[in-house]
Amino acid sequence: MTLLLPAPLLTTPRVGIRQGSNFMTLPPLPLSVLLVDRSPPVRSHLRAVLNQEPSLCLAGEADTCAAALDLFIRYRPEAVLVEVCLPDGSGFDILQCIRQVAPDCAVILLCDAPDPCVDEVGRLLGATRVCDKAGGIKPIRDILCRLAEESRRPESNAPPPAGP
Repeated sequence: MTLLLPAPLLTTPRVGIRQGSNFMTLPPLPLSVLLVDRSPPVRSHLRAVLNQEPSLCLAGEADTCAAALDLFIRYRPEAVLVEVCLPDGSGFDILQCIRQVAPDCAVILLCDAPDPCVDEVGRLLGATRVCDKAGGIKPIRDILCRLAEESRRPESNAPPPAGP
């Protein structure tokens, strides 16, 4: 039995085991998420939500910019949930650093309440989404689940079907 592990493993939707001429596709790996928030209760609540979703996997938690960047470099998660206001900087700082080394990483900025300025700056800096925590956890969970689903779709190099 040969284990087939295409590179890079985390972004490949088709991983399987070949036995003779049979190929058994394994379920897709969950989307790895780094959680960055200054509030322990918020992190705890988000962690519980991530742990309940089979399509999501907690890659790490941080409460400062320095810790977040250290964990990001160490684990290279596919998505980062980052609060805008942190004790040693801002989520914007983290977003800019991530965009320099991993432009395809999904970065979701979290703010305490809806704020058009945060939306605009986040968009200009390349945030995937901006969410306010006042809207509850469900929209954040839904965004992450959608990202997980989209990242696991097989990419097709086939040309589009011809029209009638």
